[in-house]
Amino acid sequence: MNSDGGTPHAVSNGMDETPAPSAKQRIVILGGGFAGAYCAKALERFRDANYEVVLIDRHNYFVFYPLLIEAGTAKIEPRHTVVPLRPFLKRSRFLSGEIVGVDTSARKVSYHTPMREESGSSNTITSSLRWAAAHACPTSRDFESAPFE
Repeated sequence: MNSDGGTPHAVSNGMDETPAPSAKQRIVILGGGFAGAYCAKALERFRDANYEVVLIDRHNYFVFYPLLIEAGTAKIEPRHTVVPLRPFLKRSRFLSGEIVGVDTSARKVSYHTPMREESGSSNTITSSLRWAAAHACPTSRDFESAPFE
């Protein structure tokens, strides 16, 4: 929502445009936790795929929760429980932002970047996907039997 109480509006940032038919399809992953980060990582394995993977999260890292107990008991350093997303994802694009809206019929996601959050405006990105499941990532067998359309 804007500071005046209205809904967020789109601001062009070069990603607002729908990809041209000859361009790569775009897969947008919302959230950089375990599911989102490893889903993007799994999609990177398909070198010949004709799609671009974009991951959006408000943090540029994810926390490896199973190690938090060991960090709390001083068996490991706390910095070892955090994985930076940009180096973790070699071929995916990471966008730092907070999701403010999803328009499934138009396949658009609106998000605030840290700089635009104060102004109340938002960015939009278009996805080529027809559907997506939250907290899940298909296995490589699913990709082989059902290619992206």
